[in-house]
Amino acid sequence: MSVKTLRISPGGLTLEAAARLEREARALREDRAVRAVVLVGEGEDFCPGIAGDWDPLDSGLDPAAALAAVRAPTLAVLRGAVGGVGLELALACDLRL
Repeated sequence: MSVKTLRISPGGLTLEAAARLEREARALREDRAVRAVVLVGEGEDFCPGIAGDWDPLDSGLDPAAALAAVRAPTLAVLRGAVGGVGLELALACDLRL
């Protein structure tokens, strides 16, 4: 039995971080050894939104949907700014603290 922690890089969600988060969430989707998933921001803020010049709709990525599909309970640990895509990620989790 284990708890897996997924981390959001400080300063907002970059394209690379979104791809990594989606890939990690998809890998956890059916992992029965994982009993819970905790999503945290690494900086002062959970996730203030998008960092850089990219459009989530054009990227083909949907880390929030991948996170919502994880079988284990998911918990977003919120602190600081939560905006845009950060709010979407938090709402994709089962619980928010």
